[in-house]
Amino acid sequence: VAEHRGGLREDLCRDIEQPLAADGQAAVRRHATKDVGIPEREDSFLLGVGEKCFEGPAGIGIDIESLDFYHDPSSKAIQRAKRTLVALGAMTKSGDVTHIGRQMEEFPVESSYGRMLVEASQCGQEVQSKLAAIIGIQEVGGIVKGGARHTGWHKYTKQTKSDLLAQYDVYLALPDIIPEQYEDIGIIGKNVHKATEVMERLERDLKLARIPLSAITSEEQDQLMRCIVAGQIDELWSVDEKNEATHVFTKRRRHLSGSSVVRNPKLVAGTPFDLQVPTRSGGLETLNLVQGITAVKVDWLVDLAPHLFASRRGKTFYDPRTGTLSSRQLVRTGGEVLEGASIPITEMTNDNMRLFADAYAEWAFEQIERERRTFAKYHTKRIPSVARSQLRQQARILAGHVISLDALSSKQRLELINLSKLGTHLGNDFMAKLGASPARHGHTKQQSARRGWQPKHKRKFDRRRDS
Repeated sequence: VAEHRGGLREDLCRDIEQPLAADGQAAVRRHATKDVGIPEREDSFLLGVGEKCFEGPAGIGIDIESLDFYHDPSSKAIQRAKRTLVALGAMTKSGDVTHIGRQMEEFPVESSYGRMLVEASQCGQEVQSKLAAIIGIQEVGGIVKGGARHTGWHKYTKQTKSDLLAQYDVYLALPDIIPEQYEDIGIIGKNVHKATEVMERLERDLKLARIPLSAITSEEQDQLMRCIVAGQIDELWSVDEKNEATHVFTKRRRHLSGSSVVRNPKLVAGTPFDLQVPTRSGGLETLNLVQGITAVKVDWLVDLAPHLFASRRGKTFYDPRTGTLSSRQLVRTGGEVLEGASIPITEMTNDNMRLFADAYAEWAFEQIERERRTFAKYHTKRIPSVARSQLRQQARILAGHVISLDALSSKQRLELINLSKLGTHLGNDFMAKLGASPARHGHTKQQSARRGWQPKHKRKFDRRRDS
């Protein structure tokens, strides 16, 4: 066993250090144009090394940190690789290889793609073939250019959920595109042929059925996205309204790539990417981006990585977009809570009917408070608040027997909607007074727009302004 272990150690060092060095040199060349850092390239190799070391033939474990590399990777790179393997579910924190890790080892691809293929093994052959094609495209660096200037290829996809699926659509459309147009629309011609070769190799190595590639169906889209997220579970980013992305685990901040087809995501999986662009002053500016984006459904996370995410009791609320009582799953990771999608509640029970009325009252209270705070900015007159208990009582009278607005008559629906407006509770006379003194208390932009432009001879004289 000792001899076997020693031989394995030498084999690993010999097999790993050459590609690591070669790829490091390639990374330096790419660094001049795209600012791809060597640590990121080290990580991709170390992930594969880590799997071999911790698993090994006959279950013999070797710690990667004990290997003697000719080109020594940094200890930080090794630790990153270990953390990624743990996040992917390939290895426990104590270094034991999991069932998922052993399945990943069967695939001749890097670890993230191996995790995607493990997840796809639960799907049909069509999905597996399409995922292999998507991986083939990504292994050559993609077939489209990044950046907001290169988005002509967008017209060949209707995808709004995943950049990886969008590139698959573009690949299918290639027979209809003249190669001379590749440069203008942002397609990387040299990568097209490479991607085809990688797809053919993966088809052989993975022993996939020879199924002609076809368009992705709506059912397959969710399955493929779930597989992609499984392989990028360590690169999750929450996105705010400014398209700024915050890494769920490390809290690093970046911007979403301007070439992404994904629209208005809240949570995404994607790859960090640094792009250097020239400035007007002649220097270079580094843009910290996230590319290769796929929208994430929070509901997937507990199933894909139960060692990282825990389900919390979901909250029930009124969803104004659907007019229904809805629930939202909550998922906790570390000190952060992620919110899932809104799911309408359709079961008519006494509890749900009471919950609908109370949830609507809570939503109405928030709308009234927002309106009250807006008026308070421009008026010194005290504006009374409306009690939650009062709203709850009125909502139960109007909607105590339904779980959606659609179930009410038009008259009841209008009364319930008006319950969320400040004027319903304070009266028209009071509201008129609030809007009657713009010169004294200032006025809102809405009031200015409503009054519009007036010729000089019709404008009211203001002594304070003209004195």
